[in-house]
Amino acid sequence: MMKRYLKLKGFVLKKRILLGKDLLITFFSYEEGKIKILAKGIRKITSKRISYIQTGNYLNIGIYLLNKRYFLRDASLISAFSSLKLDLERVGKMYILLSMVDGLLPEGQREELVFDWLKRNLSLLARDRMSYKCLLNEIKKLVFILGFSKEEKISNTELDAILSSYMHLKLSDLMI
Repeated sequence: MMKRYLKLKGFVLKKRILLGKDLLITFFSYEEGKIKILAKGIRKITSKRISYIQTGNYLNIGIYLLNKRYFLRDASLISAFSSLKLDLERVGKMYILLSMVDGLLPEGQREELVFDWLKRNLSLLARDRMSYKCLLNEIKKLVFILGFSKEEKISNTELDAILSSYMHLKLSDLMI
């Protein structure tokens, strides 16, 4: 029984409610890449961690690895991107960025360039400096960084084909 404690800095990509008072968190960190973390008892009324575990939040977390599964131990907020979350259009763009990272990245693979890409884009979005055209260009950049395309400047048709084959999405589903 191997037990290992880690301190990570990263983003909550998504969360899923489980039976009882538990959550399954998809977390993207610089150190470990995209991982799934079980947060036992986090939905209890007395939990101090639940307020931090919101989609899109940038956190410091402590986790431990036990029997090849990650468990949340503690969490503290670095940024909630509060100004971003006041505007429904920007929230939609944030979810597009997070779903791209979640859908295109494999689990447990460290991706420093993607981490920096996400951090920069969420910061831009928080300062309200991202049009849909800019968002589309950033998605193309992500596809290039991850090696799905040989060129950063690809057509929308090529991007649509990539998203369709890897995420079962169409570009028109994302861009409202």
